[in-house]
Amino acid sequence: MKLSIFTDAFGCPFEQALDHTVELGFETINIRTRVGEDNTDSLPGCASSSIADILAEQSLSVNCIASTGVNPLLGGYDILDPGHQKRMEETVERLARYADELDAPTIRVYSLTRPEHWYEMSPEERQRILDYNASCLTRYAEIAGAYDRYLLVENEPPTLTATSDELVDACKRSGHNNLRVAWDPVNAWRVGEHPSSTNLGELAEYVMEVHVVGADSDPKMPNAFGSFAVAGEDEFPHELVLNGLFAHGFSGVVTLDPHYGALPKSKRPKGQKGVLEVIRTTKRMLEELKLG
Repeated sequence: MKLSIFTDAFGCPFEQALDHTVELGFETINIRTRVGEDNTDSLPGCASSSIADILAEQSLSVNCIASTGVNPLLGGYDILDPGHQKRMEETVERLARYADELDAPTIRVYSLTRPEHWYEMSPEERQRILDYNASCLTRYAEIAGAYDRYLLVENEPPTLTATSDELVDACKRSGHNNLRVAWDPVNAWRVGEHPSSTNLGELAEYVMEVHVVGADSDPKMPNAFGSFAVAGEDEFPHELVLNGLFAHGFSGVVTLDPHYGALPKSKRPKGQKGVLEVIRTTKRMLEELKLG
């Protein structure tokens, strides 16, 4: 099992996060949000060479360049605006170039935001929008493929690929070999997909990365998502889900995403030491799982 971690999970400057990464025994990272004074979506062209030098000094490799700027989750854009898509394609081009220069095999983006009145639309209108979303992802995958990289789409609640079935549907509609999935099973639970109900057989065909996030159920509705928690001290069936993926041929990267800031205060150890404690707990849990 190859482990990675998001660099912004440590809540500290990029180079300090790399020090912590090495200290905790990781060899691979996912670069997301802040990188020095910039972020992954706005890095200047000269930045990747200096980042590569820093990574080489630490003997770290990059698994993924993760974008939060391609189809932002907060919306605020017209999903059918050609100008928006042109800007997104330009961003994907930059991300793919960084990934190539840092030898990262993947870049991660979001699908289009789900329209506000989605469930009031006619089935025909929804199908047209799903086709358009898939065409946008296909174009992003074409750009990534030109650099010999894979484009990963993640399941996020506000998007048109919120569920595992929607992820699979988008990949099938696209049909592009460079379009794959970064799957967050807790995000799936947040939109009502219980961990035991996911069709892992179809999903595993497309998953190149799975995120490990801690979660507890709602005390009033035991099968429903309740809150984020420390993975390794939580109720989420990590072993069941990961074994299910591996049983269906998954051979990708398992990435820790502790969601420290979203943990209930009663379960959140304080300060930088607390962040490291949370990450250690999750890493230890994964290393002790009986997988395969």
